[in-house]
Amino acid sequence: MSLLFFEALSRLLPQSRIDVIAKRSIQDVFLHHPAIHALIPFSKTDTRGLWQLFQFGRNLRKQERYDAFVTLAPSFSSAMIGLGSGAPARLGYAGEGRSLLFTQALPRETGIHRVVSYIRLAERLVNAKLSPQALVNIVENGWFCFSQAEQQQIMLPAEHDVRAIVFNVNSEASSRRLPLETWIQLGKRLLQASTPRYRLVFIGAPSERERVQQVIQGIGAAADIFDYCGKTSLRELAMLLRDADLAISNDSGPMHLANAVGTPVITFFGAGNPAETAPFYQQNAVVLNKHLECSPCVKNVCKFSSVRCLEQISADEIYQTVIEILEPRNTRNTRKL
Repeated sequence: MSLLFFEALSRLLPQSRIDVIAKRSIQDVFLHHPAIHALIPFSKTDTRGLWQLFQFGRNLRKQERYDAFVTLAPSFSSAMIGLGSGAPARLGYAGEGRSLLFTQALPRETGIHRVVSYIRLAERLVNAKLSPQALVNIVENGWFCFSQAEQQQIMLPAEHDVRAIVFNVNSEASSRRLPLETWIQLGKRLLQASTPRYRLVFIGAPSERERVQQVIQGIGAAADIFDYCGKTSLRELAMLLRDADLAISNDSGPMHLANAVGTPVITFFGAGNPAETAPFYQQNAVVLNKHLECSPCVKNVCKFSSVRCLEQISADEIYQTVIEILEPRNTRNTRKL
């Protein structure tokens, strides 16, 4: 969700150098982005305690004298690195005890999308507002960027009358996982269709393999199931999502990645707050949400014995949504890159 921030910042400060500190696990998201000059990898396992965080920032200062340090992550650690960097302007949203480490601490805004809150940080940094047309251009152009070689590489070859659907059955938060049985029922129903024929493509990290295998074994029809779980790099995952006709995903990083590469997305919200973290490119996304009285709780673990907000989303409802999106006469805007 931060990619549009860098596009906005480059338009507000076109002559500036923009470097990004990113966790090693996600740093490849920022590769080939024209607004970003350098990537600085960060790992919490290698940087422990406040002093080491401060020293990480000090080491940055030895290499580059930054005029400003913007903290996007809602963490004290990020702000401590910024303090160590010695940047005269240090900006971020208040909370987590970070305010004393910033030169400008903005009050946290609720009820607005996180992408919008990031862009407002960029505007505040330079005390300028982007024009409506500039915002439109940012949304159209500031997404995931593929290299020329990646643009030519095909992960899922197109076949006549075959629709490739990515299944992302995982999420780091247990409160945001659609029940396994719903995934199994949906998969079975899709594979029973004759025209068009559906192909299911499973993704996930190596640590998520057990849950993926439970769904695959529950569906049982192996011929049209492709298991990529634990077999792709982050860049390959992006290309896989790009080449798919549709991604069906729990509220998770891969869901946002699918949205960022222009693939239609069906996702599910209950614990998460869609006003703040739903797919930002709404023309290409459907959010299924039962709006229970306890939702959104924004908790990673449900306080009930089962995740009721997601249990009430049926395989039949998801299947009908798939048909609406992939039906040939559909005129949905597909911002494929």
